[in-house]
Amino acid sequence: MLRDSAVGLPLKAVHTFNFFLQELKAKDDQYVRDLKKQAEDIDLLTERMDSQVKELAKAYRHELEEIEVPYTAEWCVKHLRVLNCFALYSVV
Repeated sequence: MLRDSAVGLPLKAVHTFNFFLQELKAKDDQYVRDLKKQAEDIDLLTERMDSQVKELAKAYRHELEEIEVPYTAEWCVKHLRVLNCFALYSVV
């Protein structure tokens, strides 16, 4: 009887070890899948952020042009008047 239990104990230990080894491998595989999914999600997020930054830059550029055009026109009118006056007085 002692002999049977001595042989059975190592077999149970081997089975238990194999069970835990399989569980460890399954968890490791799941971890790798999760990391790959996270990497894909991060890539997608980065692409979307890049797209948003480009769209914002385009919108800001358009807004700046809309502000700049009237300002530039006003500046030209003021300075052309000054230049015309200067030209008139320098001729005399």
